[in-house]
Amino acid sequence: MIRIIKLLVFFNFFVLCTLPINSADLFDISTNTSTKHIQSFALVDTVSKSPSVIEIDAETGNTLWSWNIPEDYIKKHNSKRPICKGASLELRQDNSFNVLIPHFGVVNVKRDKKHSVLVKDQHIDHAASEFEDGSIIFARGFVDKSEPSFMIKNSKNSVIWEWKPSDYFSTKKKYVHLDQTCKSAVKNKSELNEDWAHANYVGVLDNGNYLLSMRNFSLFLEIKPDGQIVHEGNKVPGVHQPTSYLDGYVASDRNCGKESIWVISANGSHNKIFTGEFLTVRGIERMVDDHFLITSATTISEVSLDGKIHYKSHLKGVGAEEETKVTSPKMLTKVGKCGPKTLYHAIPTSFKK
Repeated sequence: MIRIIKLLVFFNFFVLCTLPINSADLFDISTNTSTKHIQSFALVDTVSKSPSVIEIDAETGNTLWSWNIPEDYIKKHNSKRPICKGASLELRQDNSFNVLIPHFGVVNVKRDKKHSVLVKDQHIDHAASEFEDGSIIFARGFVDKSEPSFMIKNSKNSVIWEWKPSDYFSTKKKYVHLDQTCKSAVKNKSELNEDWAHANYVGVLDNGNYLLSMRNFSLFLEIKPDGQIVHEGNKVPGVHQPTSYLDGYVASDRNCGKESIWVISANGSHNKIFTGEFLTVRGIERMVDDHFLITSATTISEVSLDGKIHYKSHLKGVGAEEETKVTSPKMLTKVGKCGPKTLYHAIPTSFKK
C-alpha cells in the first residue's frame, strides 16, 4: 500500500511539473500598478500541448484571441521540441501577425484566422522582420560556421541577401569575455563549427541599416545592406535582444547567473539594471517613453529604465519571484512544453500612449 501511495505521489508531481496546461489558463498576475501601460500582449504559446499564437488581456490574464499552428508546420529536424527553438512574432500595421515558426518559416495570420506562408527555411529561428516589398530578413541561430547566420528571402522564397559571420570574423577570440567561466559561457566561446555564432536577433533600424546579434560572440552589429559593419557592441556578455532606444540600445545578457538588463547610451556608457531579477530574458519590446515589455523564462513584465516593475504576469505553477531566487534555468520549476525556459518574445498589441 505504501509503495502504491508513493507511486501516486510521484505521478502527480510528474504531471504537475511536466504536462502542458490549457492555453486559456496560463498566467497569474502578481504586479499590476496604475502606472503600467500594457493592455494586451501576444506570444507563441510554448506551454500547452498544441502550440498556438495567443493574445492575452494584461488586466485579467484571459485569452482574447488564438490561432492553432498547423501540426505539419512544426518541423522536428534534429530537435525533439522544435517549437522551443525561438518561436517569435511581429505585429503588422493591418493588425495581423507574422509568426516565426522555428525551422519552418514565417506565416502571416489575419484576425479572422486565415493565414498564408510568406517564406520557408529549414534553419529559420529567433527573429524575422518584413520589409515593405514583402521580403523578409531573418536569423538562423543554430547553423554551422559554413552557413549564413542571417538571410533575406523575397516573396518567391528566393534568397536575395545573406550574411555569413565567418566572412568577417575568423575567430571569436577578440570578442569573448574571459571573465565568463560558467559551463554555458565556456561552451559558447568554443571554436566548434556547430552553432558557431548563434544568431539570436535581427532587425531593421530607422536608417535602413540592419541590426544583428550573435550570442556566442557577445556581439551585436549595425551593418549596411551591403554587409559593411558600421558599429560593434561587445560589452554585453552573451548579448540578447538589442533594442534601439534614444540613439543607444537596451539589451540583456547571459552573465553566468547574475543576469541584467543593459542600458547602452549614445555616448557609450553602459549601465546595468534589474541584476538578478529576470532569468533568461529573450524579449525586449519598447512601448512608450522608457517603458519596455520584458519576456523572461517564466514571466512577462513591464519595466521602466529607472528600475521599476509596473506589471508582471507569471506562468501558473511557477512562483512570481522564482527567477530571482535561482541562478540557472535548470533550477526553475518545469512547466509546459518548453520548460524550464518556457517563454519566448511576447509583443505588446495594445498599450496606453
